[in-house]
Amino acid sequence: LERFASALAPGDQEARARHFWTVLVATLGLAAPASLAFAAAAPLLARWLLDGSHADALAIAASILLSNAAYSVARHQLRADRRFRLESALDVLYQLGPYVALAVAVLSDGALASGLLAYSLANAAAATVSVAVAARGLTPCVPSLALLRRYIAYSAPLALSLIEGSLLARVDFFFLGSMVGLEAVAAYNVAYRLCETLQLATRPIHVQLLAYLSGIWDGGHQAQVRRVLRHALLLLMFAAAGLIAGLHAYLDPLLDLLLRSERPPSPLHSVILLVGGGLVADAIRRMLYVVIRLEKQTGRELLYQGIGLATNVAANLLLIPRFGIEGAAAATLLSYVVMLPFISARFTIGIDLGFVSQTAWFVLLAIGASLAATRLIEPE
Repeated sequence: LERFASALAPGDQEARARHFWTVLVATLGLAAPASLAFAAAAPLLARWLLDGSHADALAIAASILLSNAAYSVARHQLRADRRFRLESALDVLYQLGPYVALAVAVLSDGALASGLLAYSLANAAAATVSVAVAARGLTPCVPSLALLRRYIAYSAPLALSLIEGSLLARVDFFFLGSMVGLEAVAAYNVAYRLCETLQLATRPIHVQLLAYLSGIWDGGHQAQVRRVLRHALLLLMFAAAGLIAGLHAYLDPLLDLLLRSERPPSPLHSVILLVGGGLVADAIRRMLYVVIRLEKQTGRELLYQGIGLATNVAANLLLIPRFGIEGAAAATLLSYVVMLPFISARFTIGIDLGFVSQTAWFVLLAIGASLAATRLIEPE
């Protein structure tokens, strides 16, 4: 939707409606049987994962698949319409509302099934509101098979790529748990979650690019699009580097604030730098993926994700037994960095030296101001 619907003329409501309803009906058509299959498999999953207990809770939770699918379509339609503030507000409702309902139900009733029922109902309500908001002004219509084939050809590689990306971001946790132990997983998770604050700088930039640039790209202004991406990428890199440096410098006070119990000794400072560097490389990768999606070469994304995943698995097997959580962090950095030459060789955006120098001067001034401030304000 962000790639195709965003490129439509703003006043072409009929075409926008056809895109939205085609994607929504197809997505729910896939999600409904998946949800039913999950509910039917709940007893088996309960025996496999939960020692036979909570099968009823798992069956109730199956409806979340359907709600998530509907919400995903609504969220991407709002991005395609460039209604980013509304999308952000609904995202807060969708992410926070179900957890509030879960907490209230569990505290009042004490049963996990009741909590998941409340969560599922709140999840469905938030998804319904989001779909209603996204569909406002889009008259329901018969889905287009031609459009559906176009979307499937574009998005099928992305579906597999997302699975690879999810494994790439989590496989080091599994290796740490099996090779080192749960304490290492806990320490690594703290560092990883702190580094994920990078999304405060990267997500607002990345979320808007595809929706804004698709129409410009399709209009033949590829050079202009690449210039915008160059500038966005440089701003992202400088902001991300500043956040990682800040986390490294103030890690001990942050841990004292977040962890009430005495924390075990672990090399978290080096882990912050390694994981942070990896997530910066990941943010650069996502920026370059915008070009892949604009060129409709999504099969390439699947290939690059596979390279990163294979590198991550091999590096974890080699490094974790010797270096522990530092090895897992190094594997994260290596797996994201190794993808960049492959991507940039095929989907380059170039370098704008003038913009680099201007931004570098700004960053130097910011560093000077920060150093001056730390003379006045101690970390404690």
